[in-house]
Amino acid sequence: MSKHLKAAYVTEVKVEDPDSGTIVTVGIYKDPDSNGLFGAEKRFLEQIWQHVQSPYNEGTLLNCDGILRR
Repeated sequence: MSKHLKAAYVTEVKVEDPDSGTIVTVGIYKDPDSNGLFGAEKRFLEQIWQHVQSPYNEGTLLNCDGILRR
């Protein structure tokens, strides 16, 4: 059974997509289970309803809603 936790929103950064050259917004979050930081593109989070598997813990699902409230 997987855990469901809320990732802590840290900040957002704008980066250039190396393929298209467009500027994208990446949210930086902190995984509360591992205390590790990770990033996810805002458009990706909008498409998957803000829930991602933790990059650090296979059995943890993280809610990443901070960037979408801005």
